[in-house]
Amino acid sequence: MKKTFDAVALMREARQKLAGEWEGKPREQEIETLRRKYARLTNRKKHVRE
Repeated sequence: MKKTFDAVALMREARQKLAGEWEGKPREQEIETLRRKYARLTNRKKHVRE
C-alpha cells in the first residue's frame, strides 16, 4: 500500500508552527490557554463515580 502523506513530516510542521506562535510569550500563558482549550477532556477525568 502506498502512503498518501507523511505523518511524521506533518507533525513536525505542526510542532514548528506552534513553537513559532508561542515564541516570546510567557510559559504561564501557554499553560493557561491549553488548560482552557482542553478543559472539557480533563474535567471528565476528575469526576469519579462512587
